Amino acid sequence: MDWSVCVFHQGSTTIATLNCLPAIIQTALNWLLAFAGVVALFFILLSGFKFITSGGDAKQADSARKTLTYAILGLVLILLSFAIVNLIANITSSNLKFTLPGSGGYVQCKGSCVRQDYCPSQNQIEGTCSNPETVCCK
Repeated sequence: MDWSVCVFHQGSTTIATLNCLPAIIQTALNWLLAFAGVVALFFILLSGFKFITSGGDAKQADSARKTLTYAILGLVLILLSFAIVNLIANITSSNLKFTLPGSGGYVQCKGSCVRQDYCPSQNQIEGTCSNPETVCCK
């Protein structure tokens, strides 16, 4: 996450801005959805364990089947939620891009993301900043 959009540098003074609010929301939603996915996978494994240990008992096997059904349904809803959030971000022309954690998506800036007028062209380096109004600077 590029947190340099959260501050405005003016000389030696650093001023906090509200520009990082979308980045905080994006990070929180990504982690929340990833956690929900882990929980769904846990319930899939749990249902498999319940099914194996049911010992032929129809009531326990049915309970395991229901757990598996609801866990898979939950996992599908979690994956769809990524698509829904991205659709809303695209419709509202938001600069946010929600991705599955660890899936990358762009070459992140290895320097600092600053406004273009604060970084001479010879100091600009390859990389993408989350705020399109900033450039990657050494």
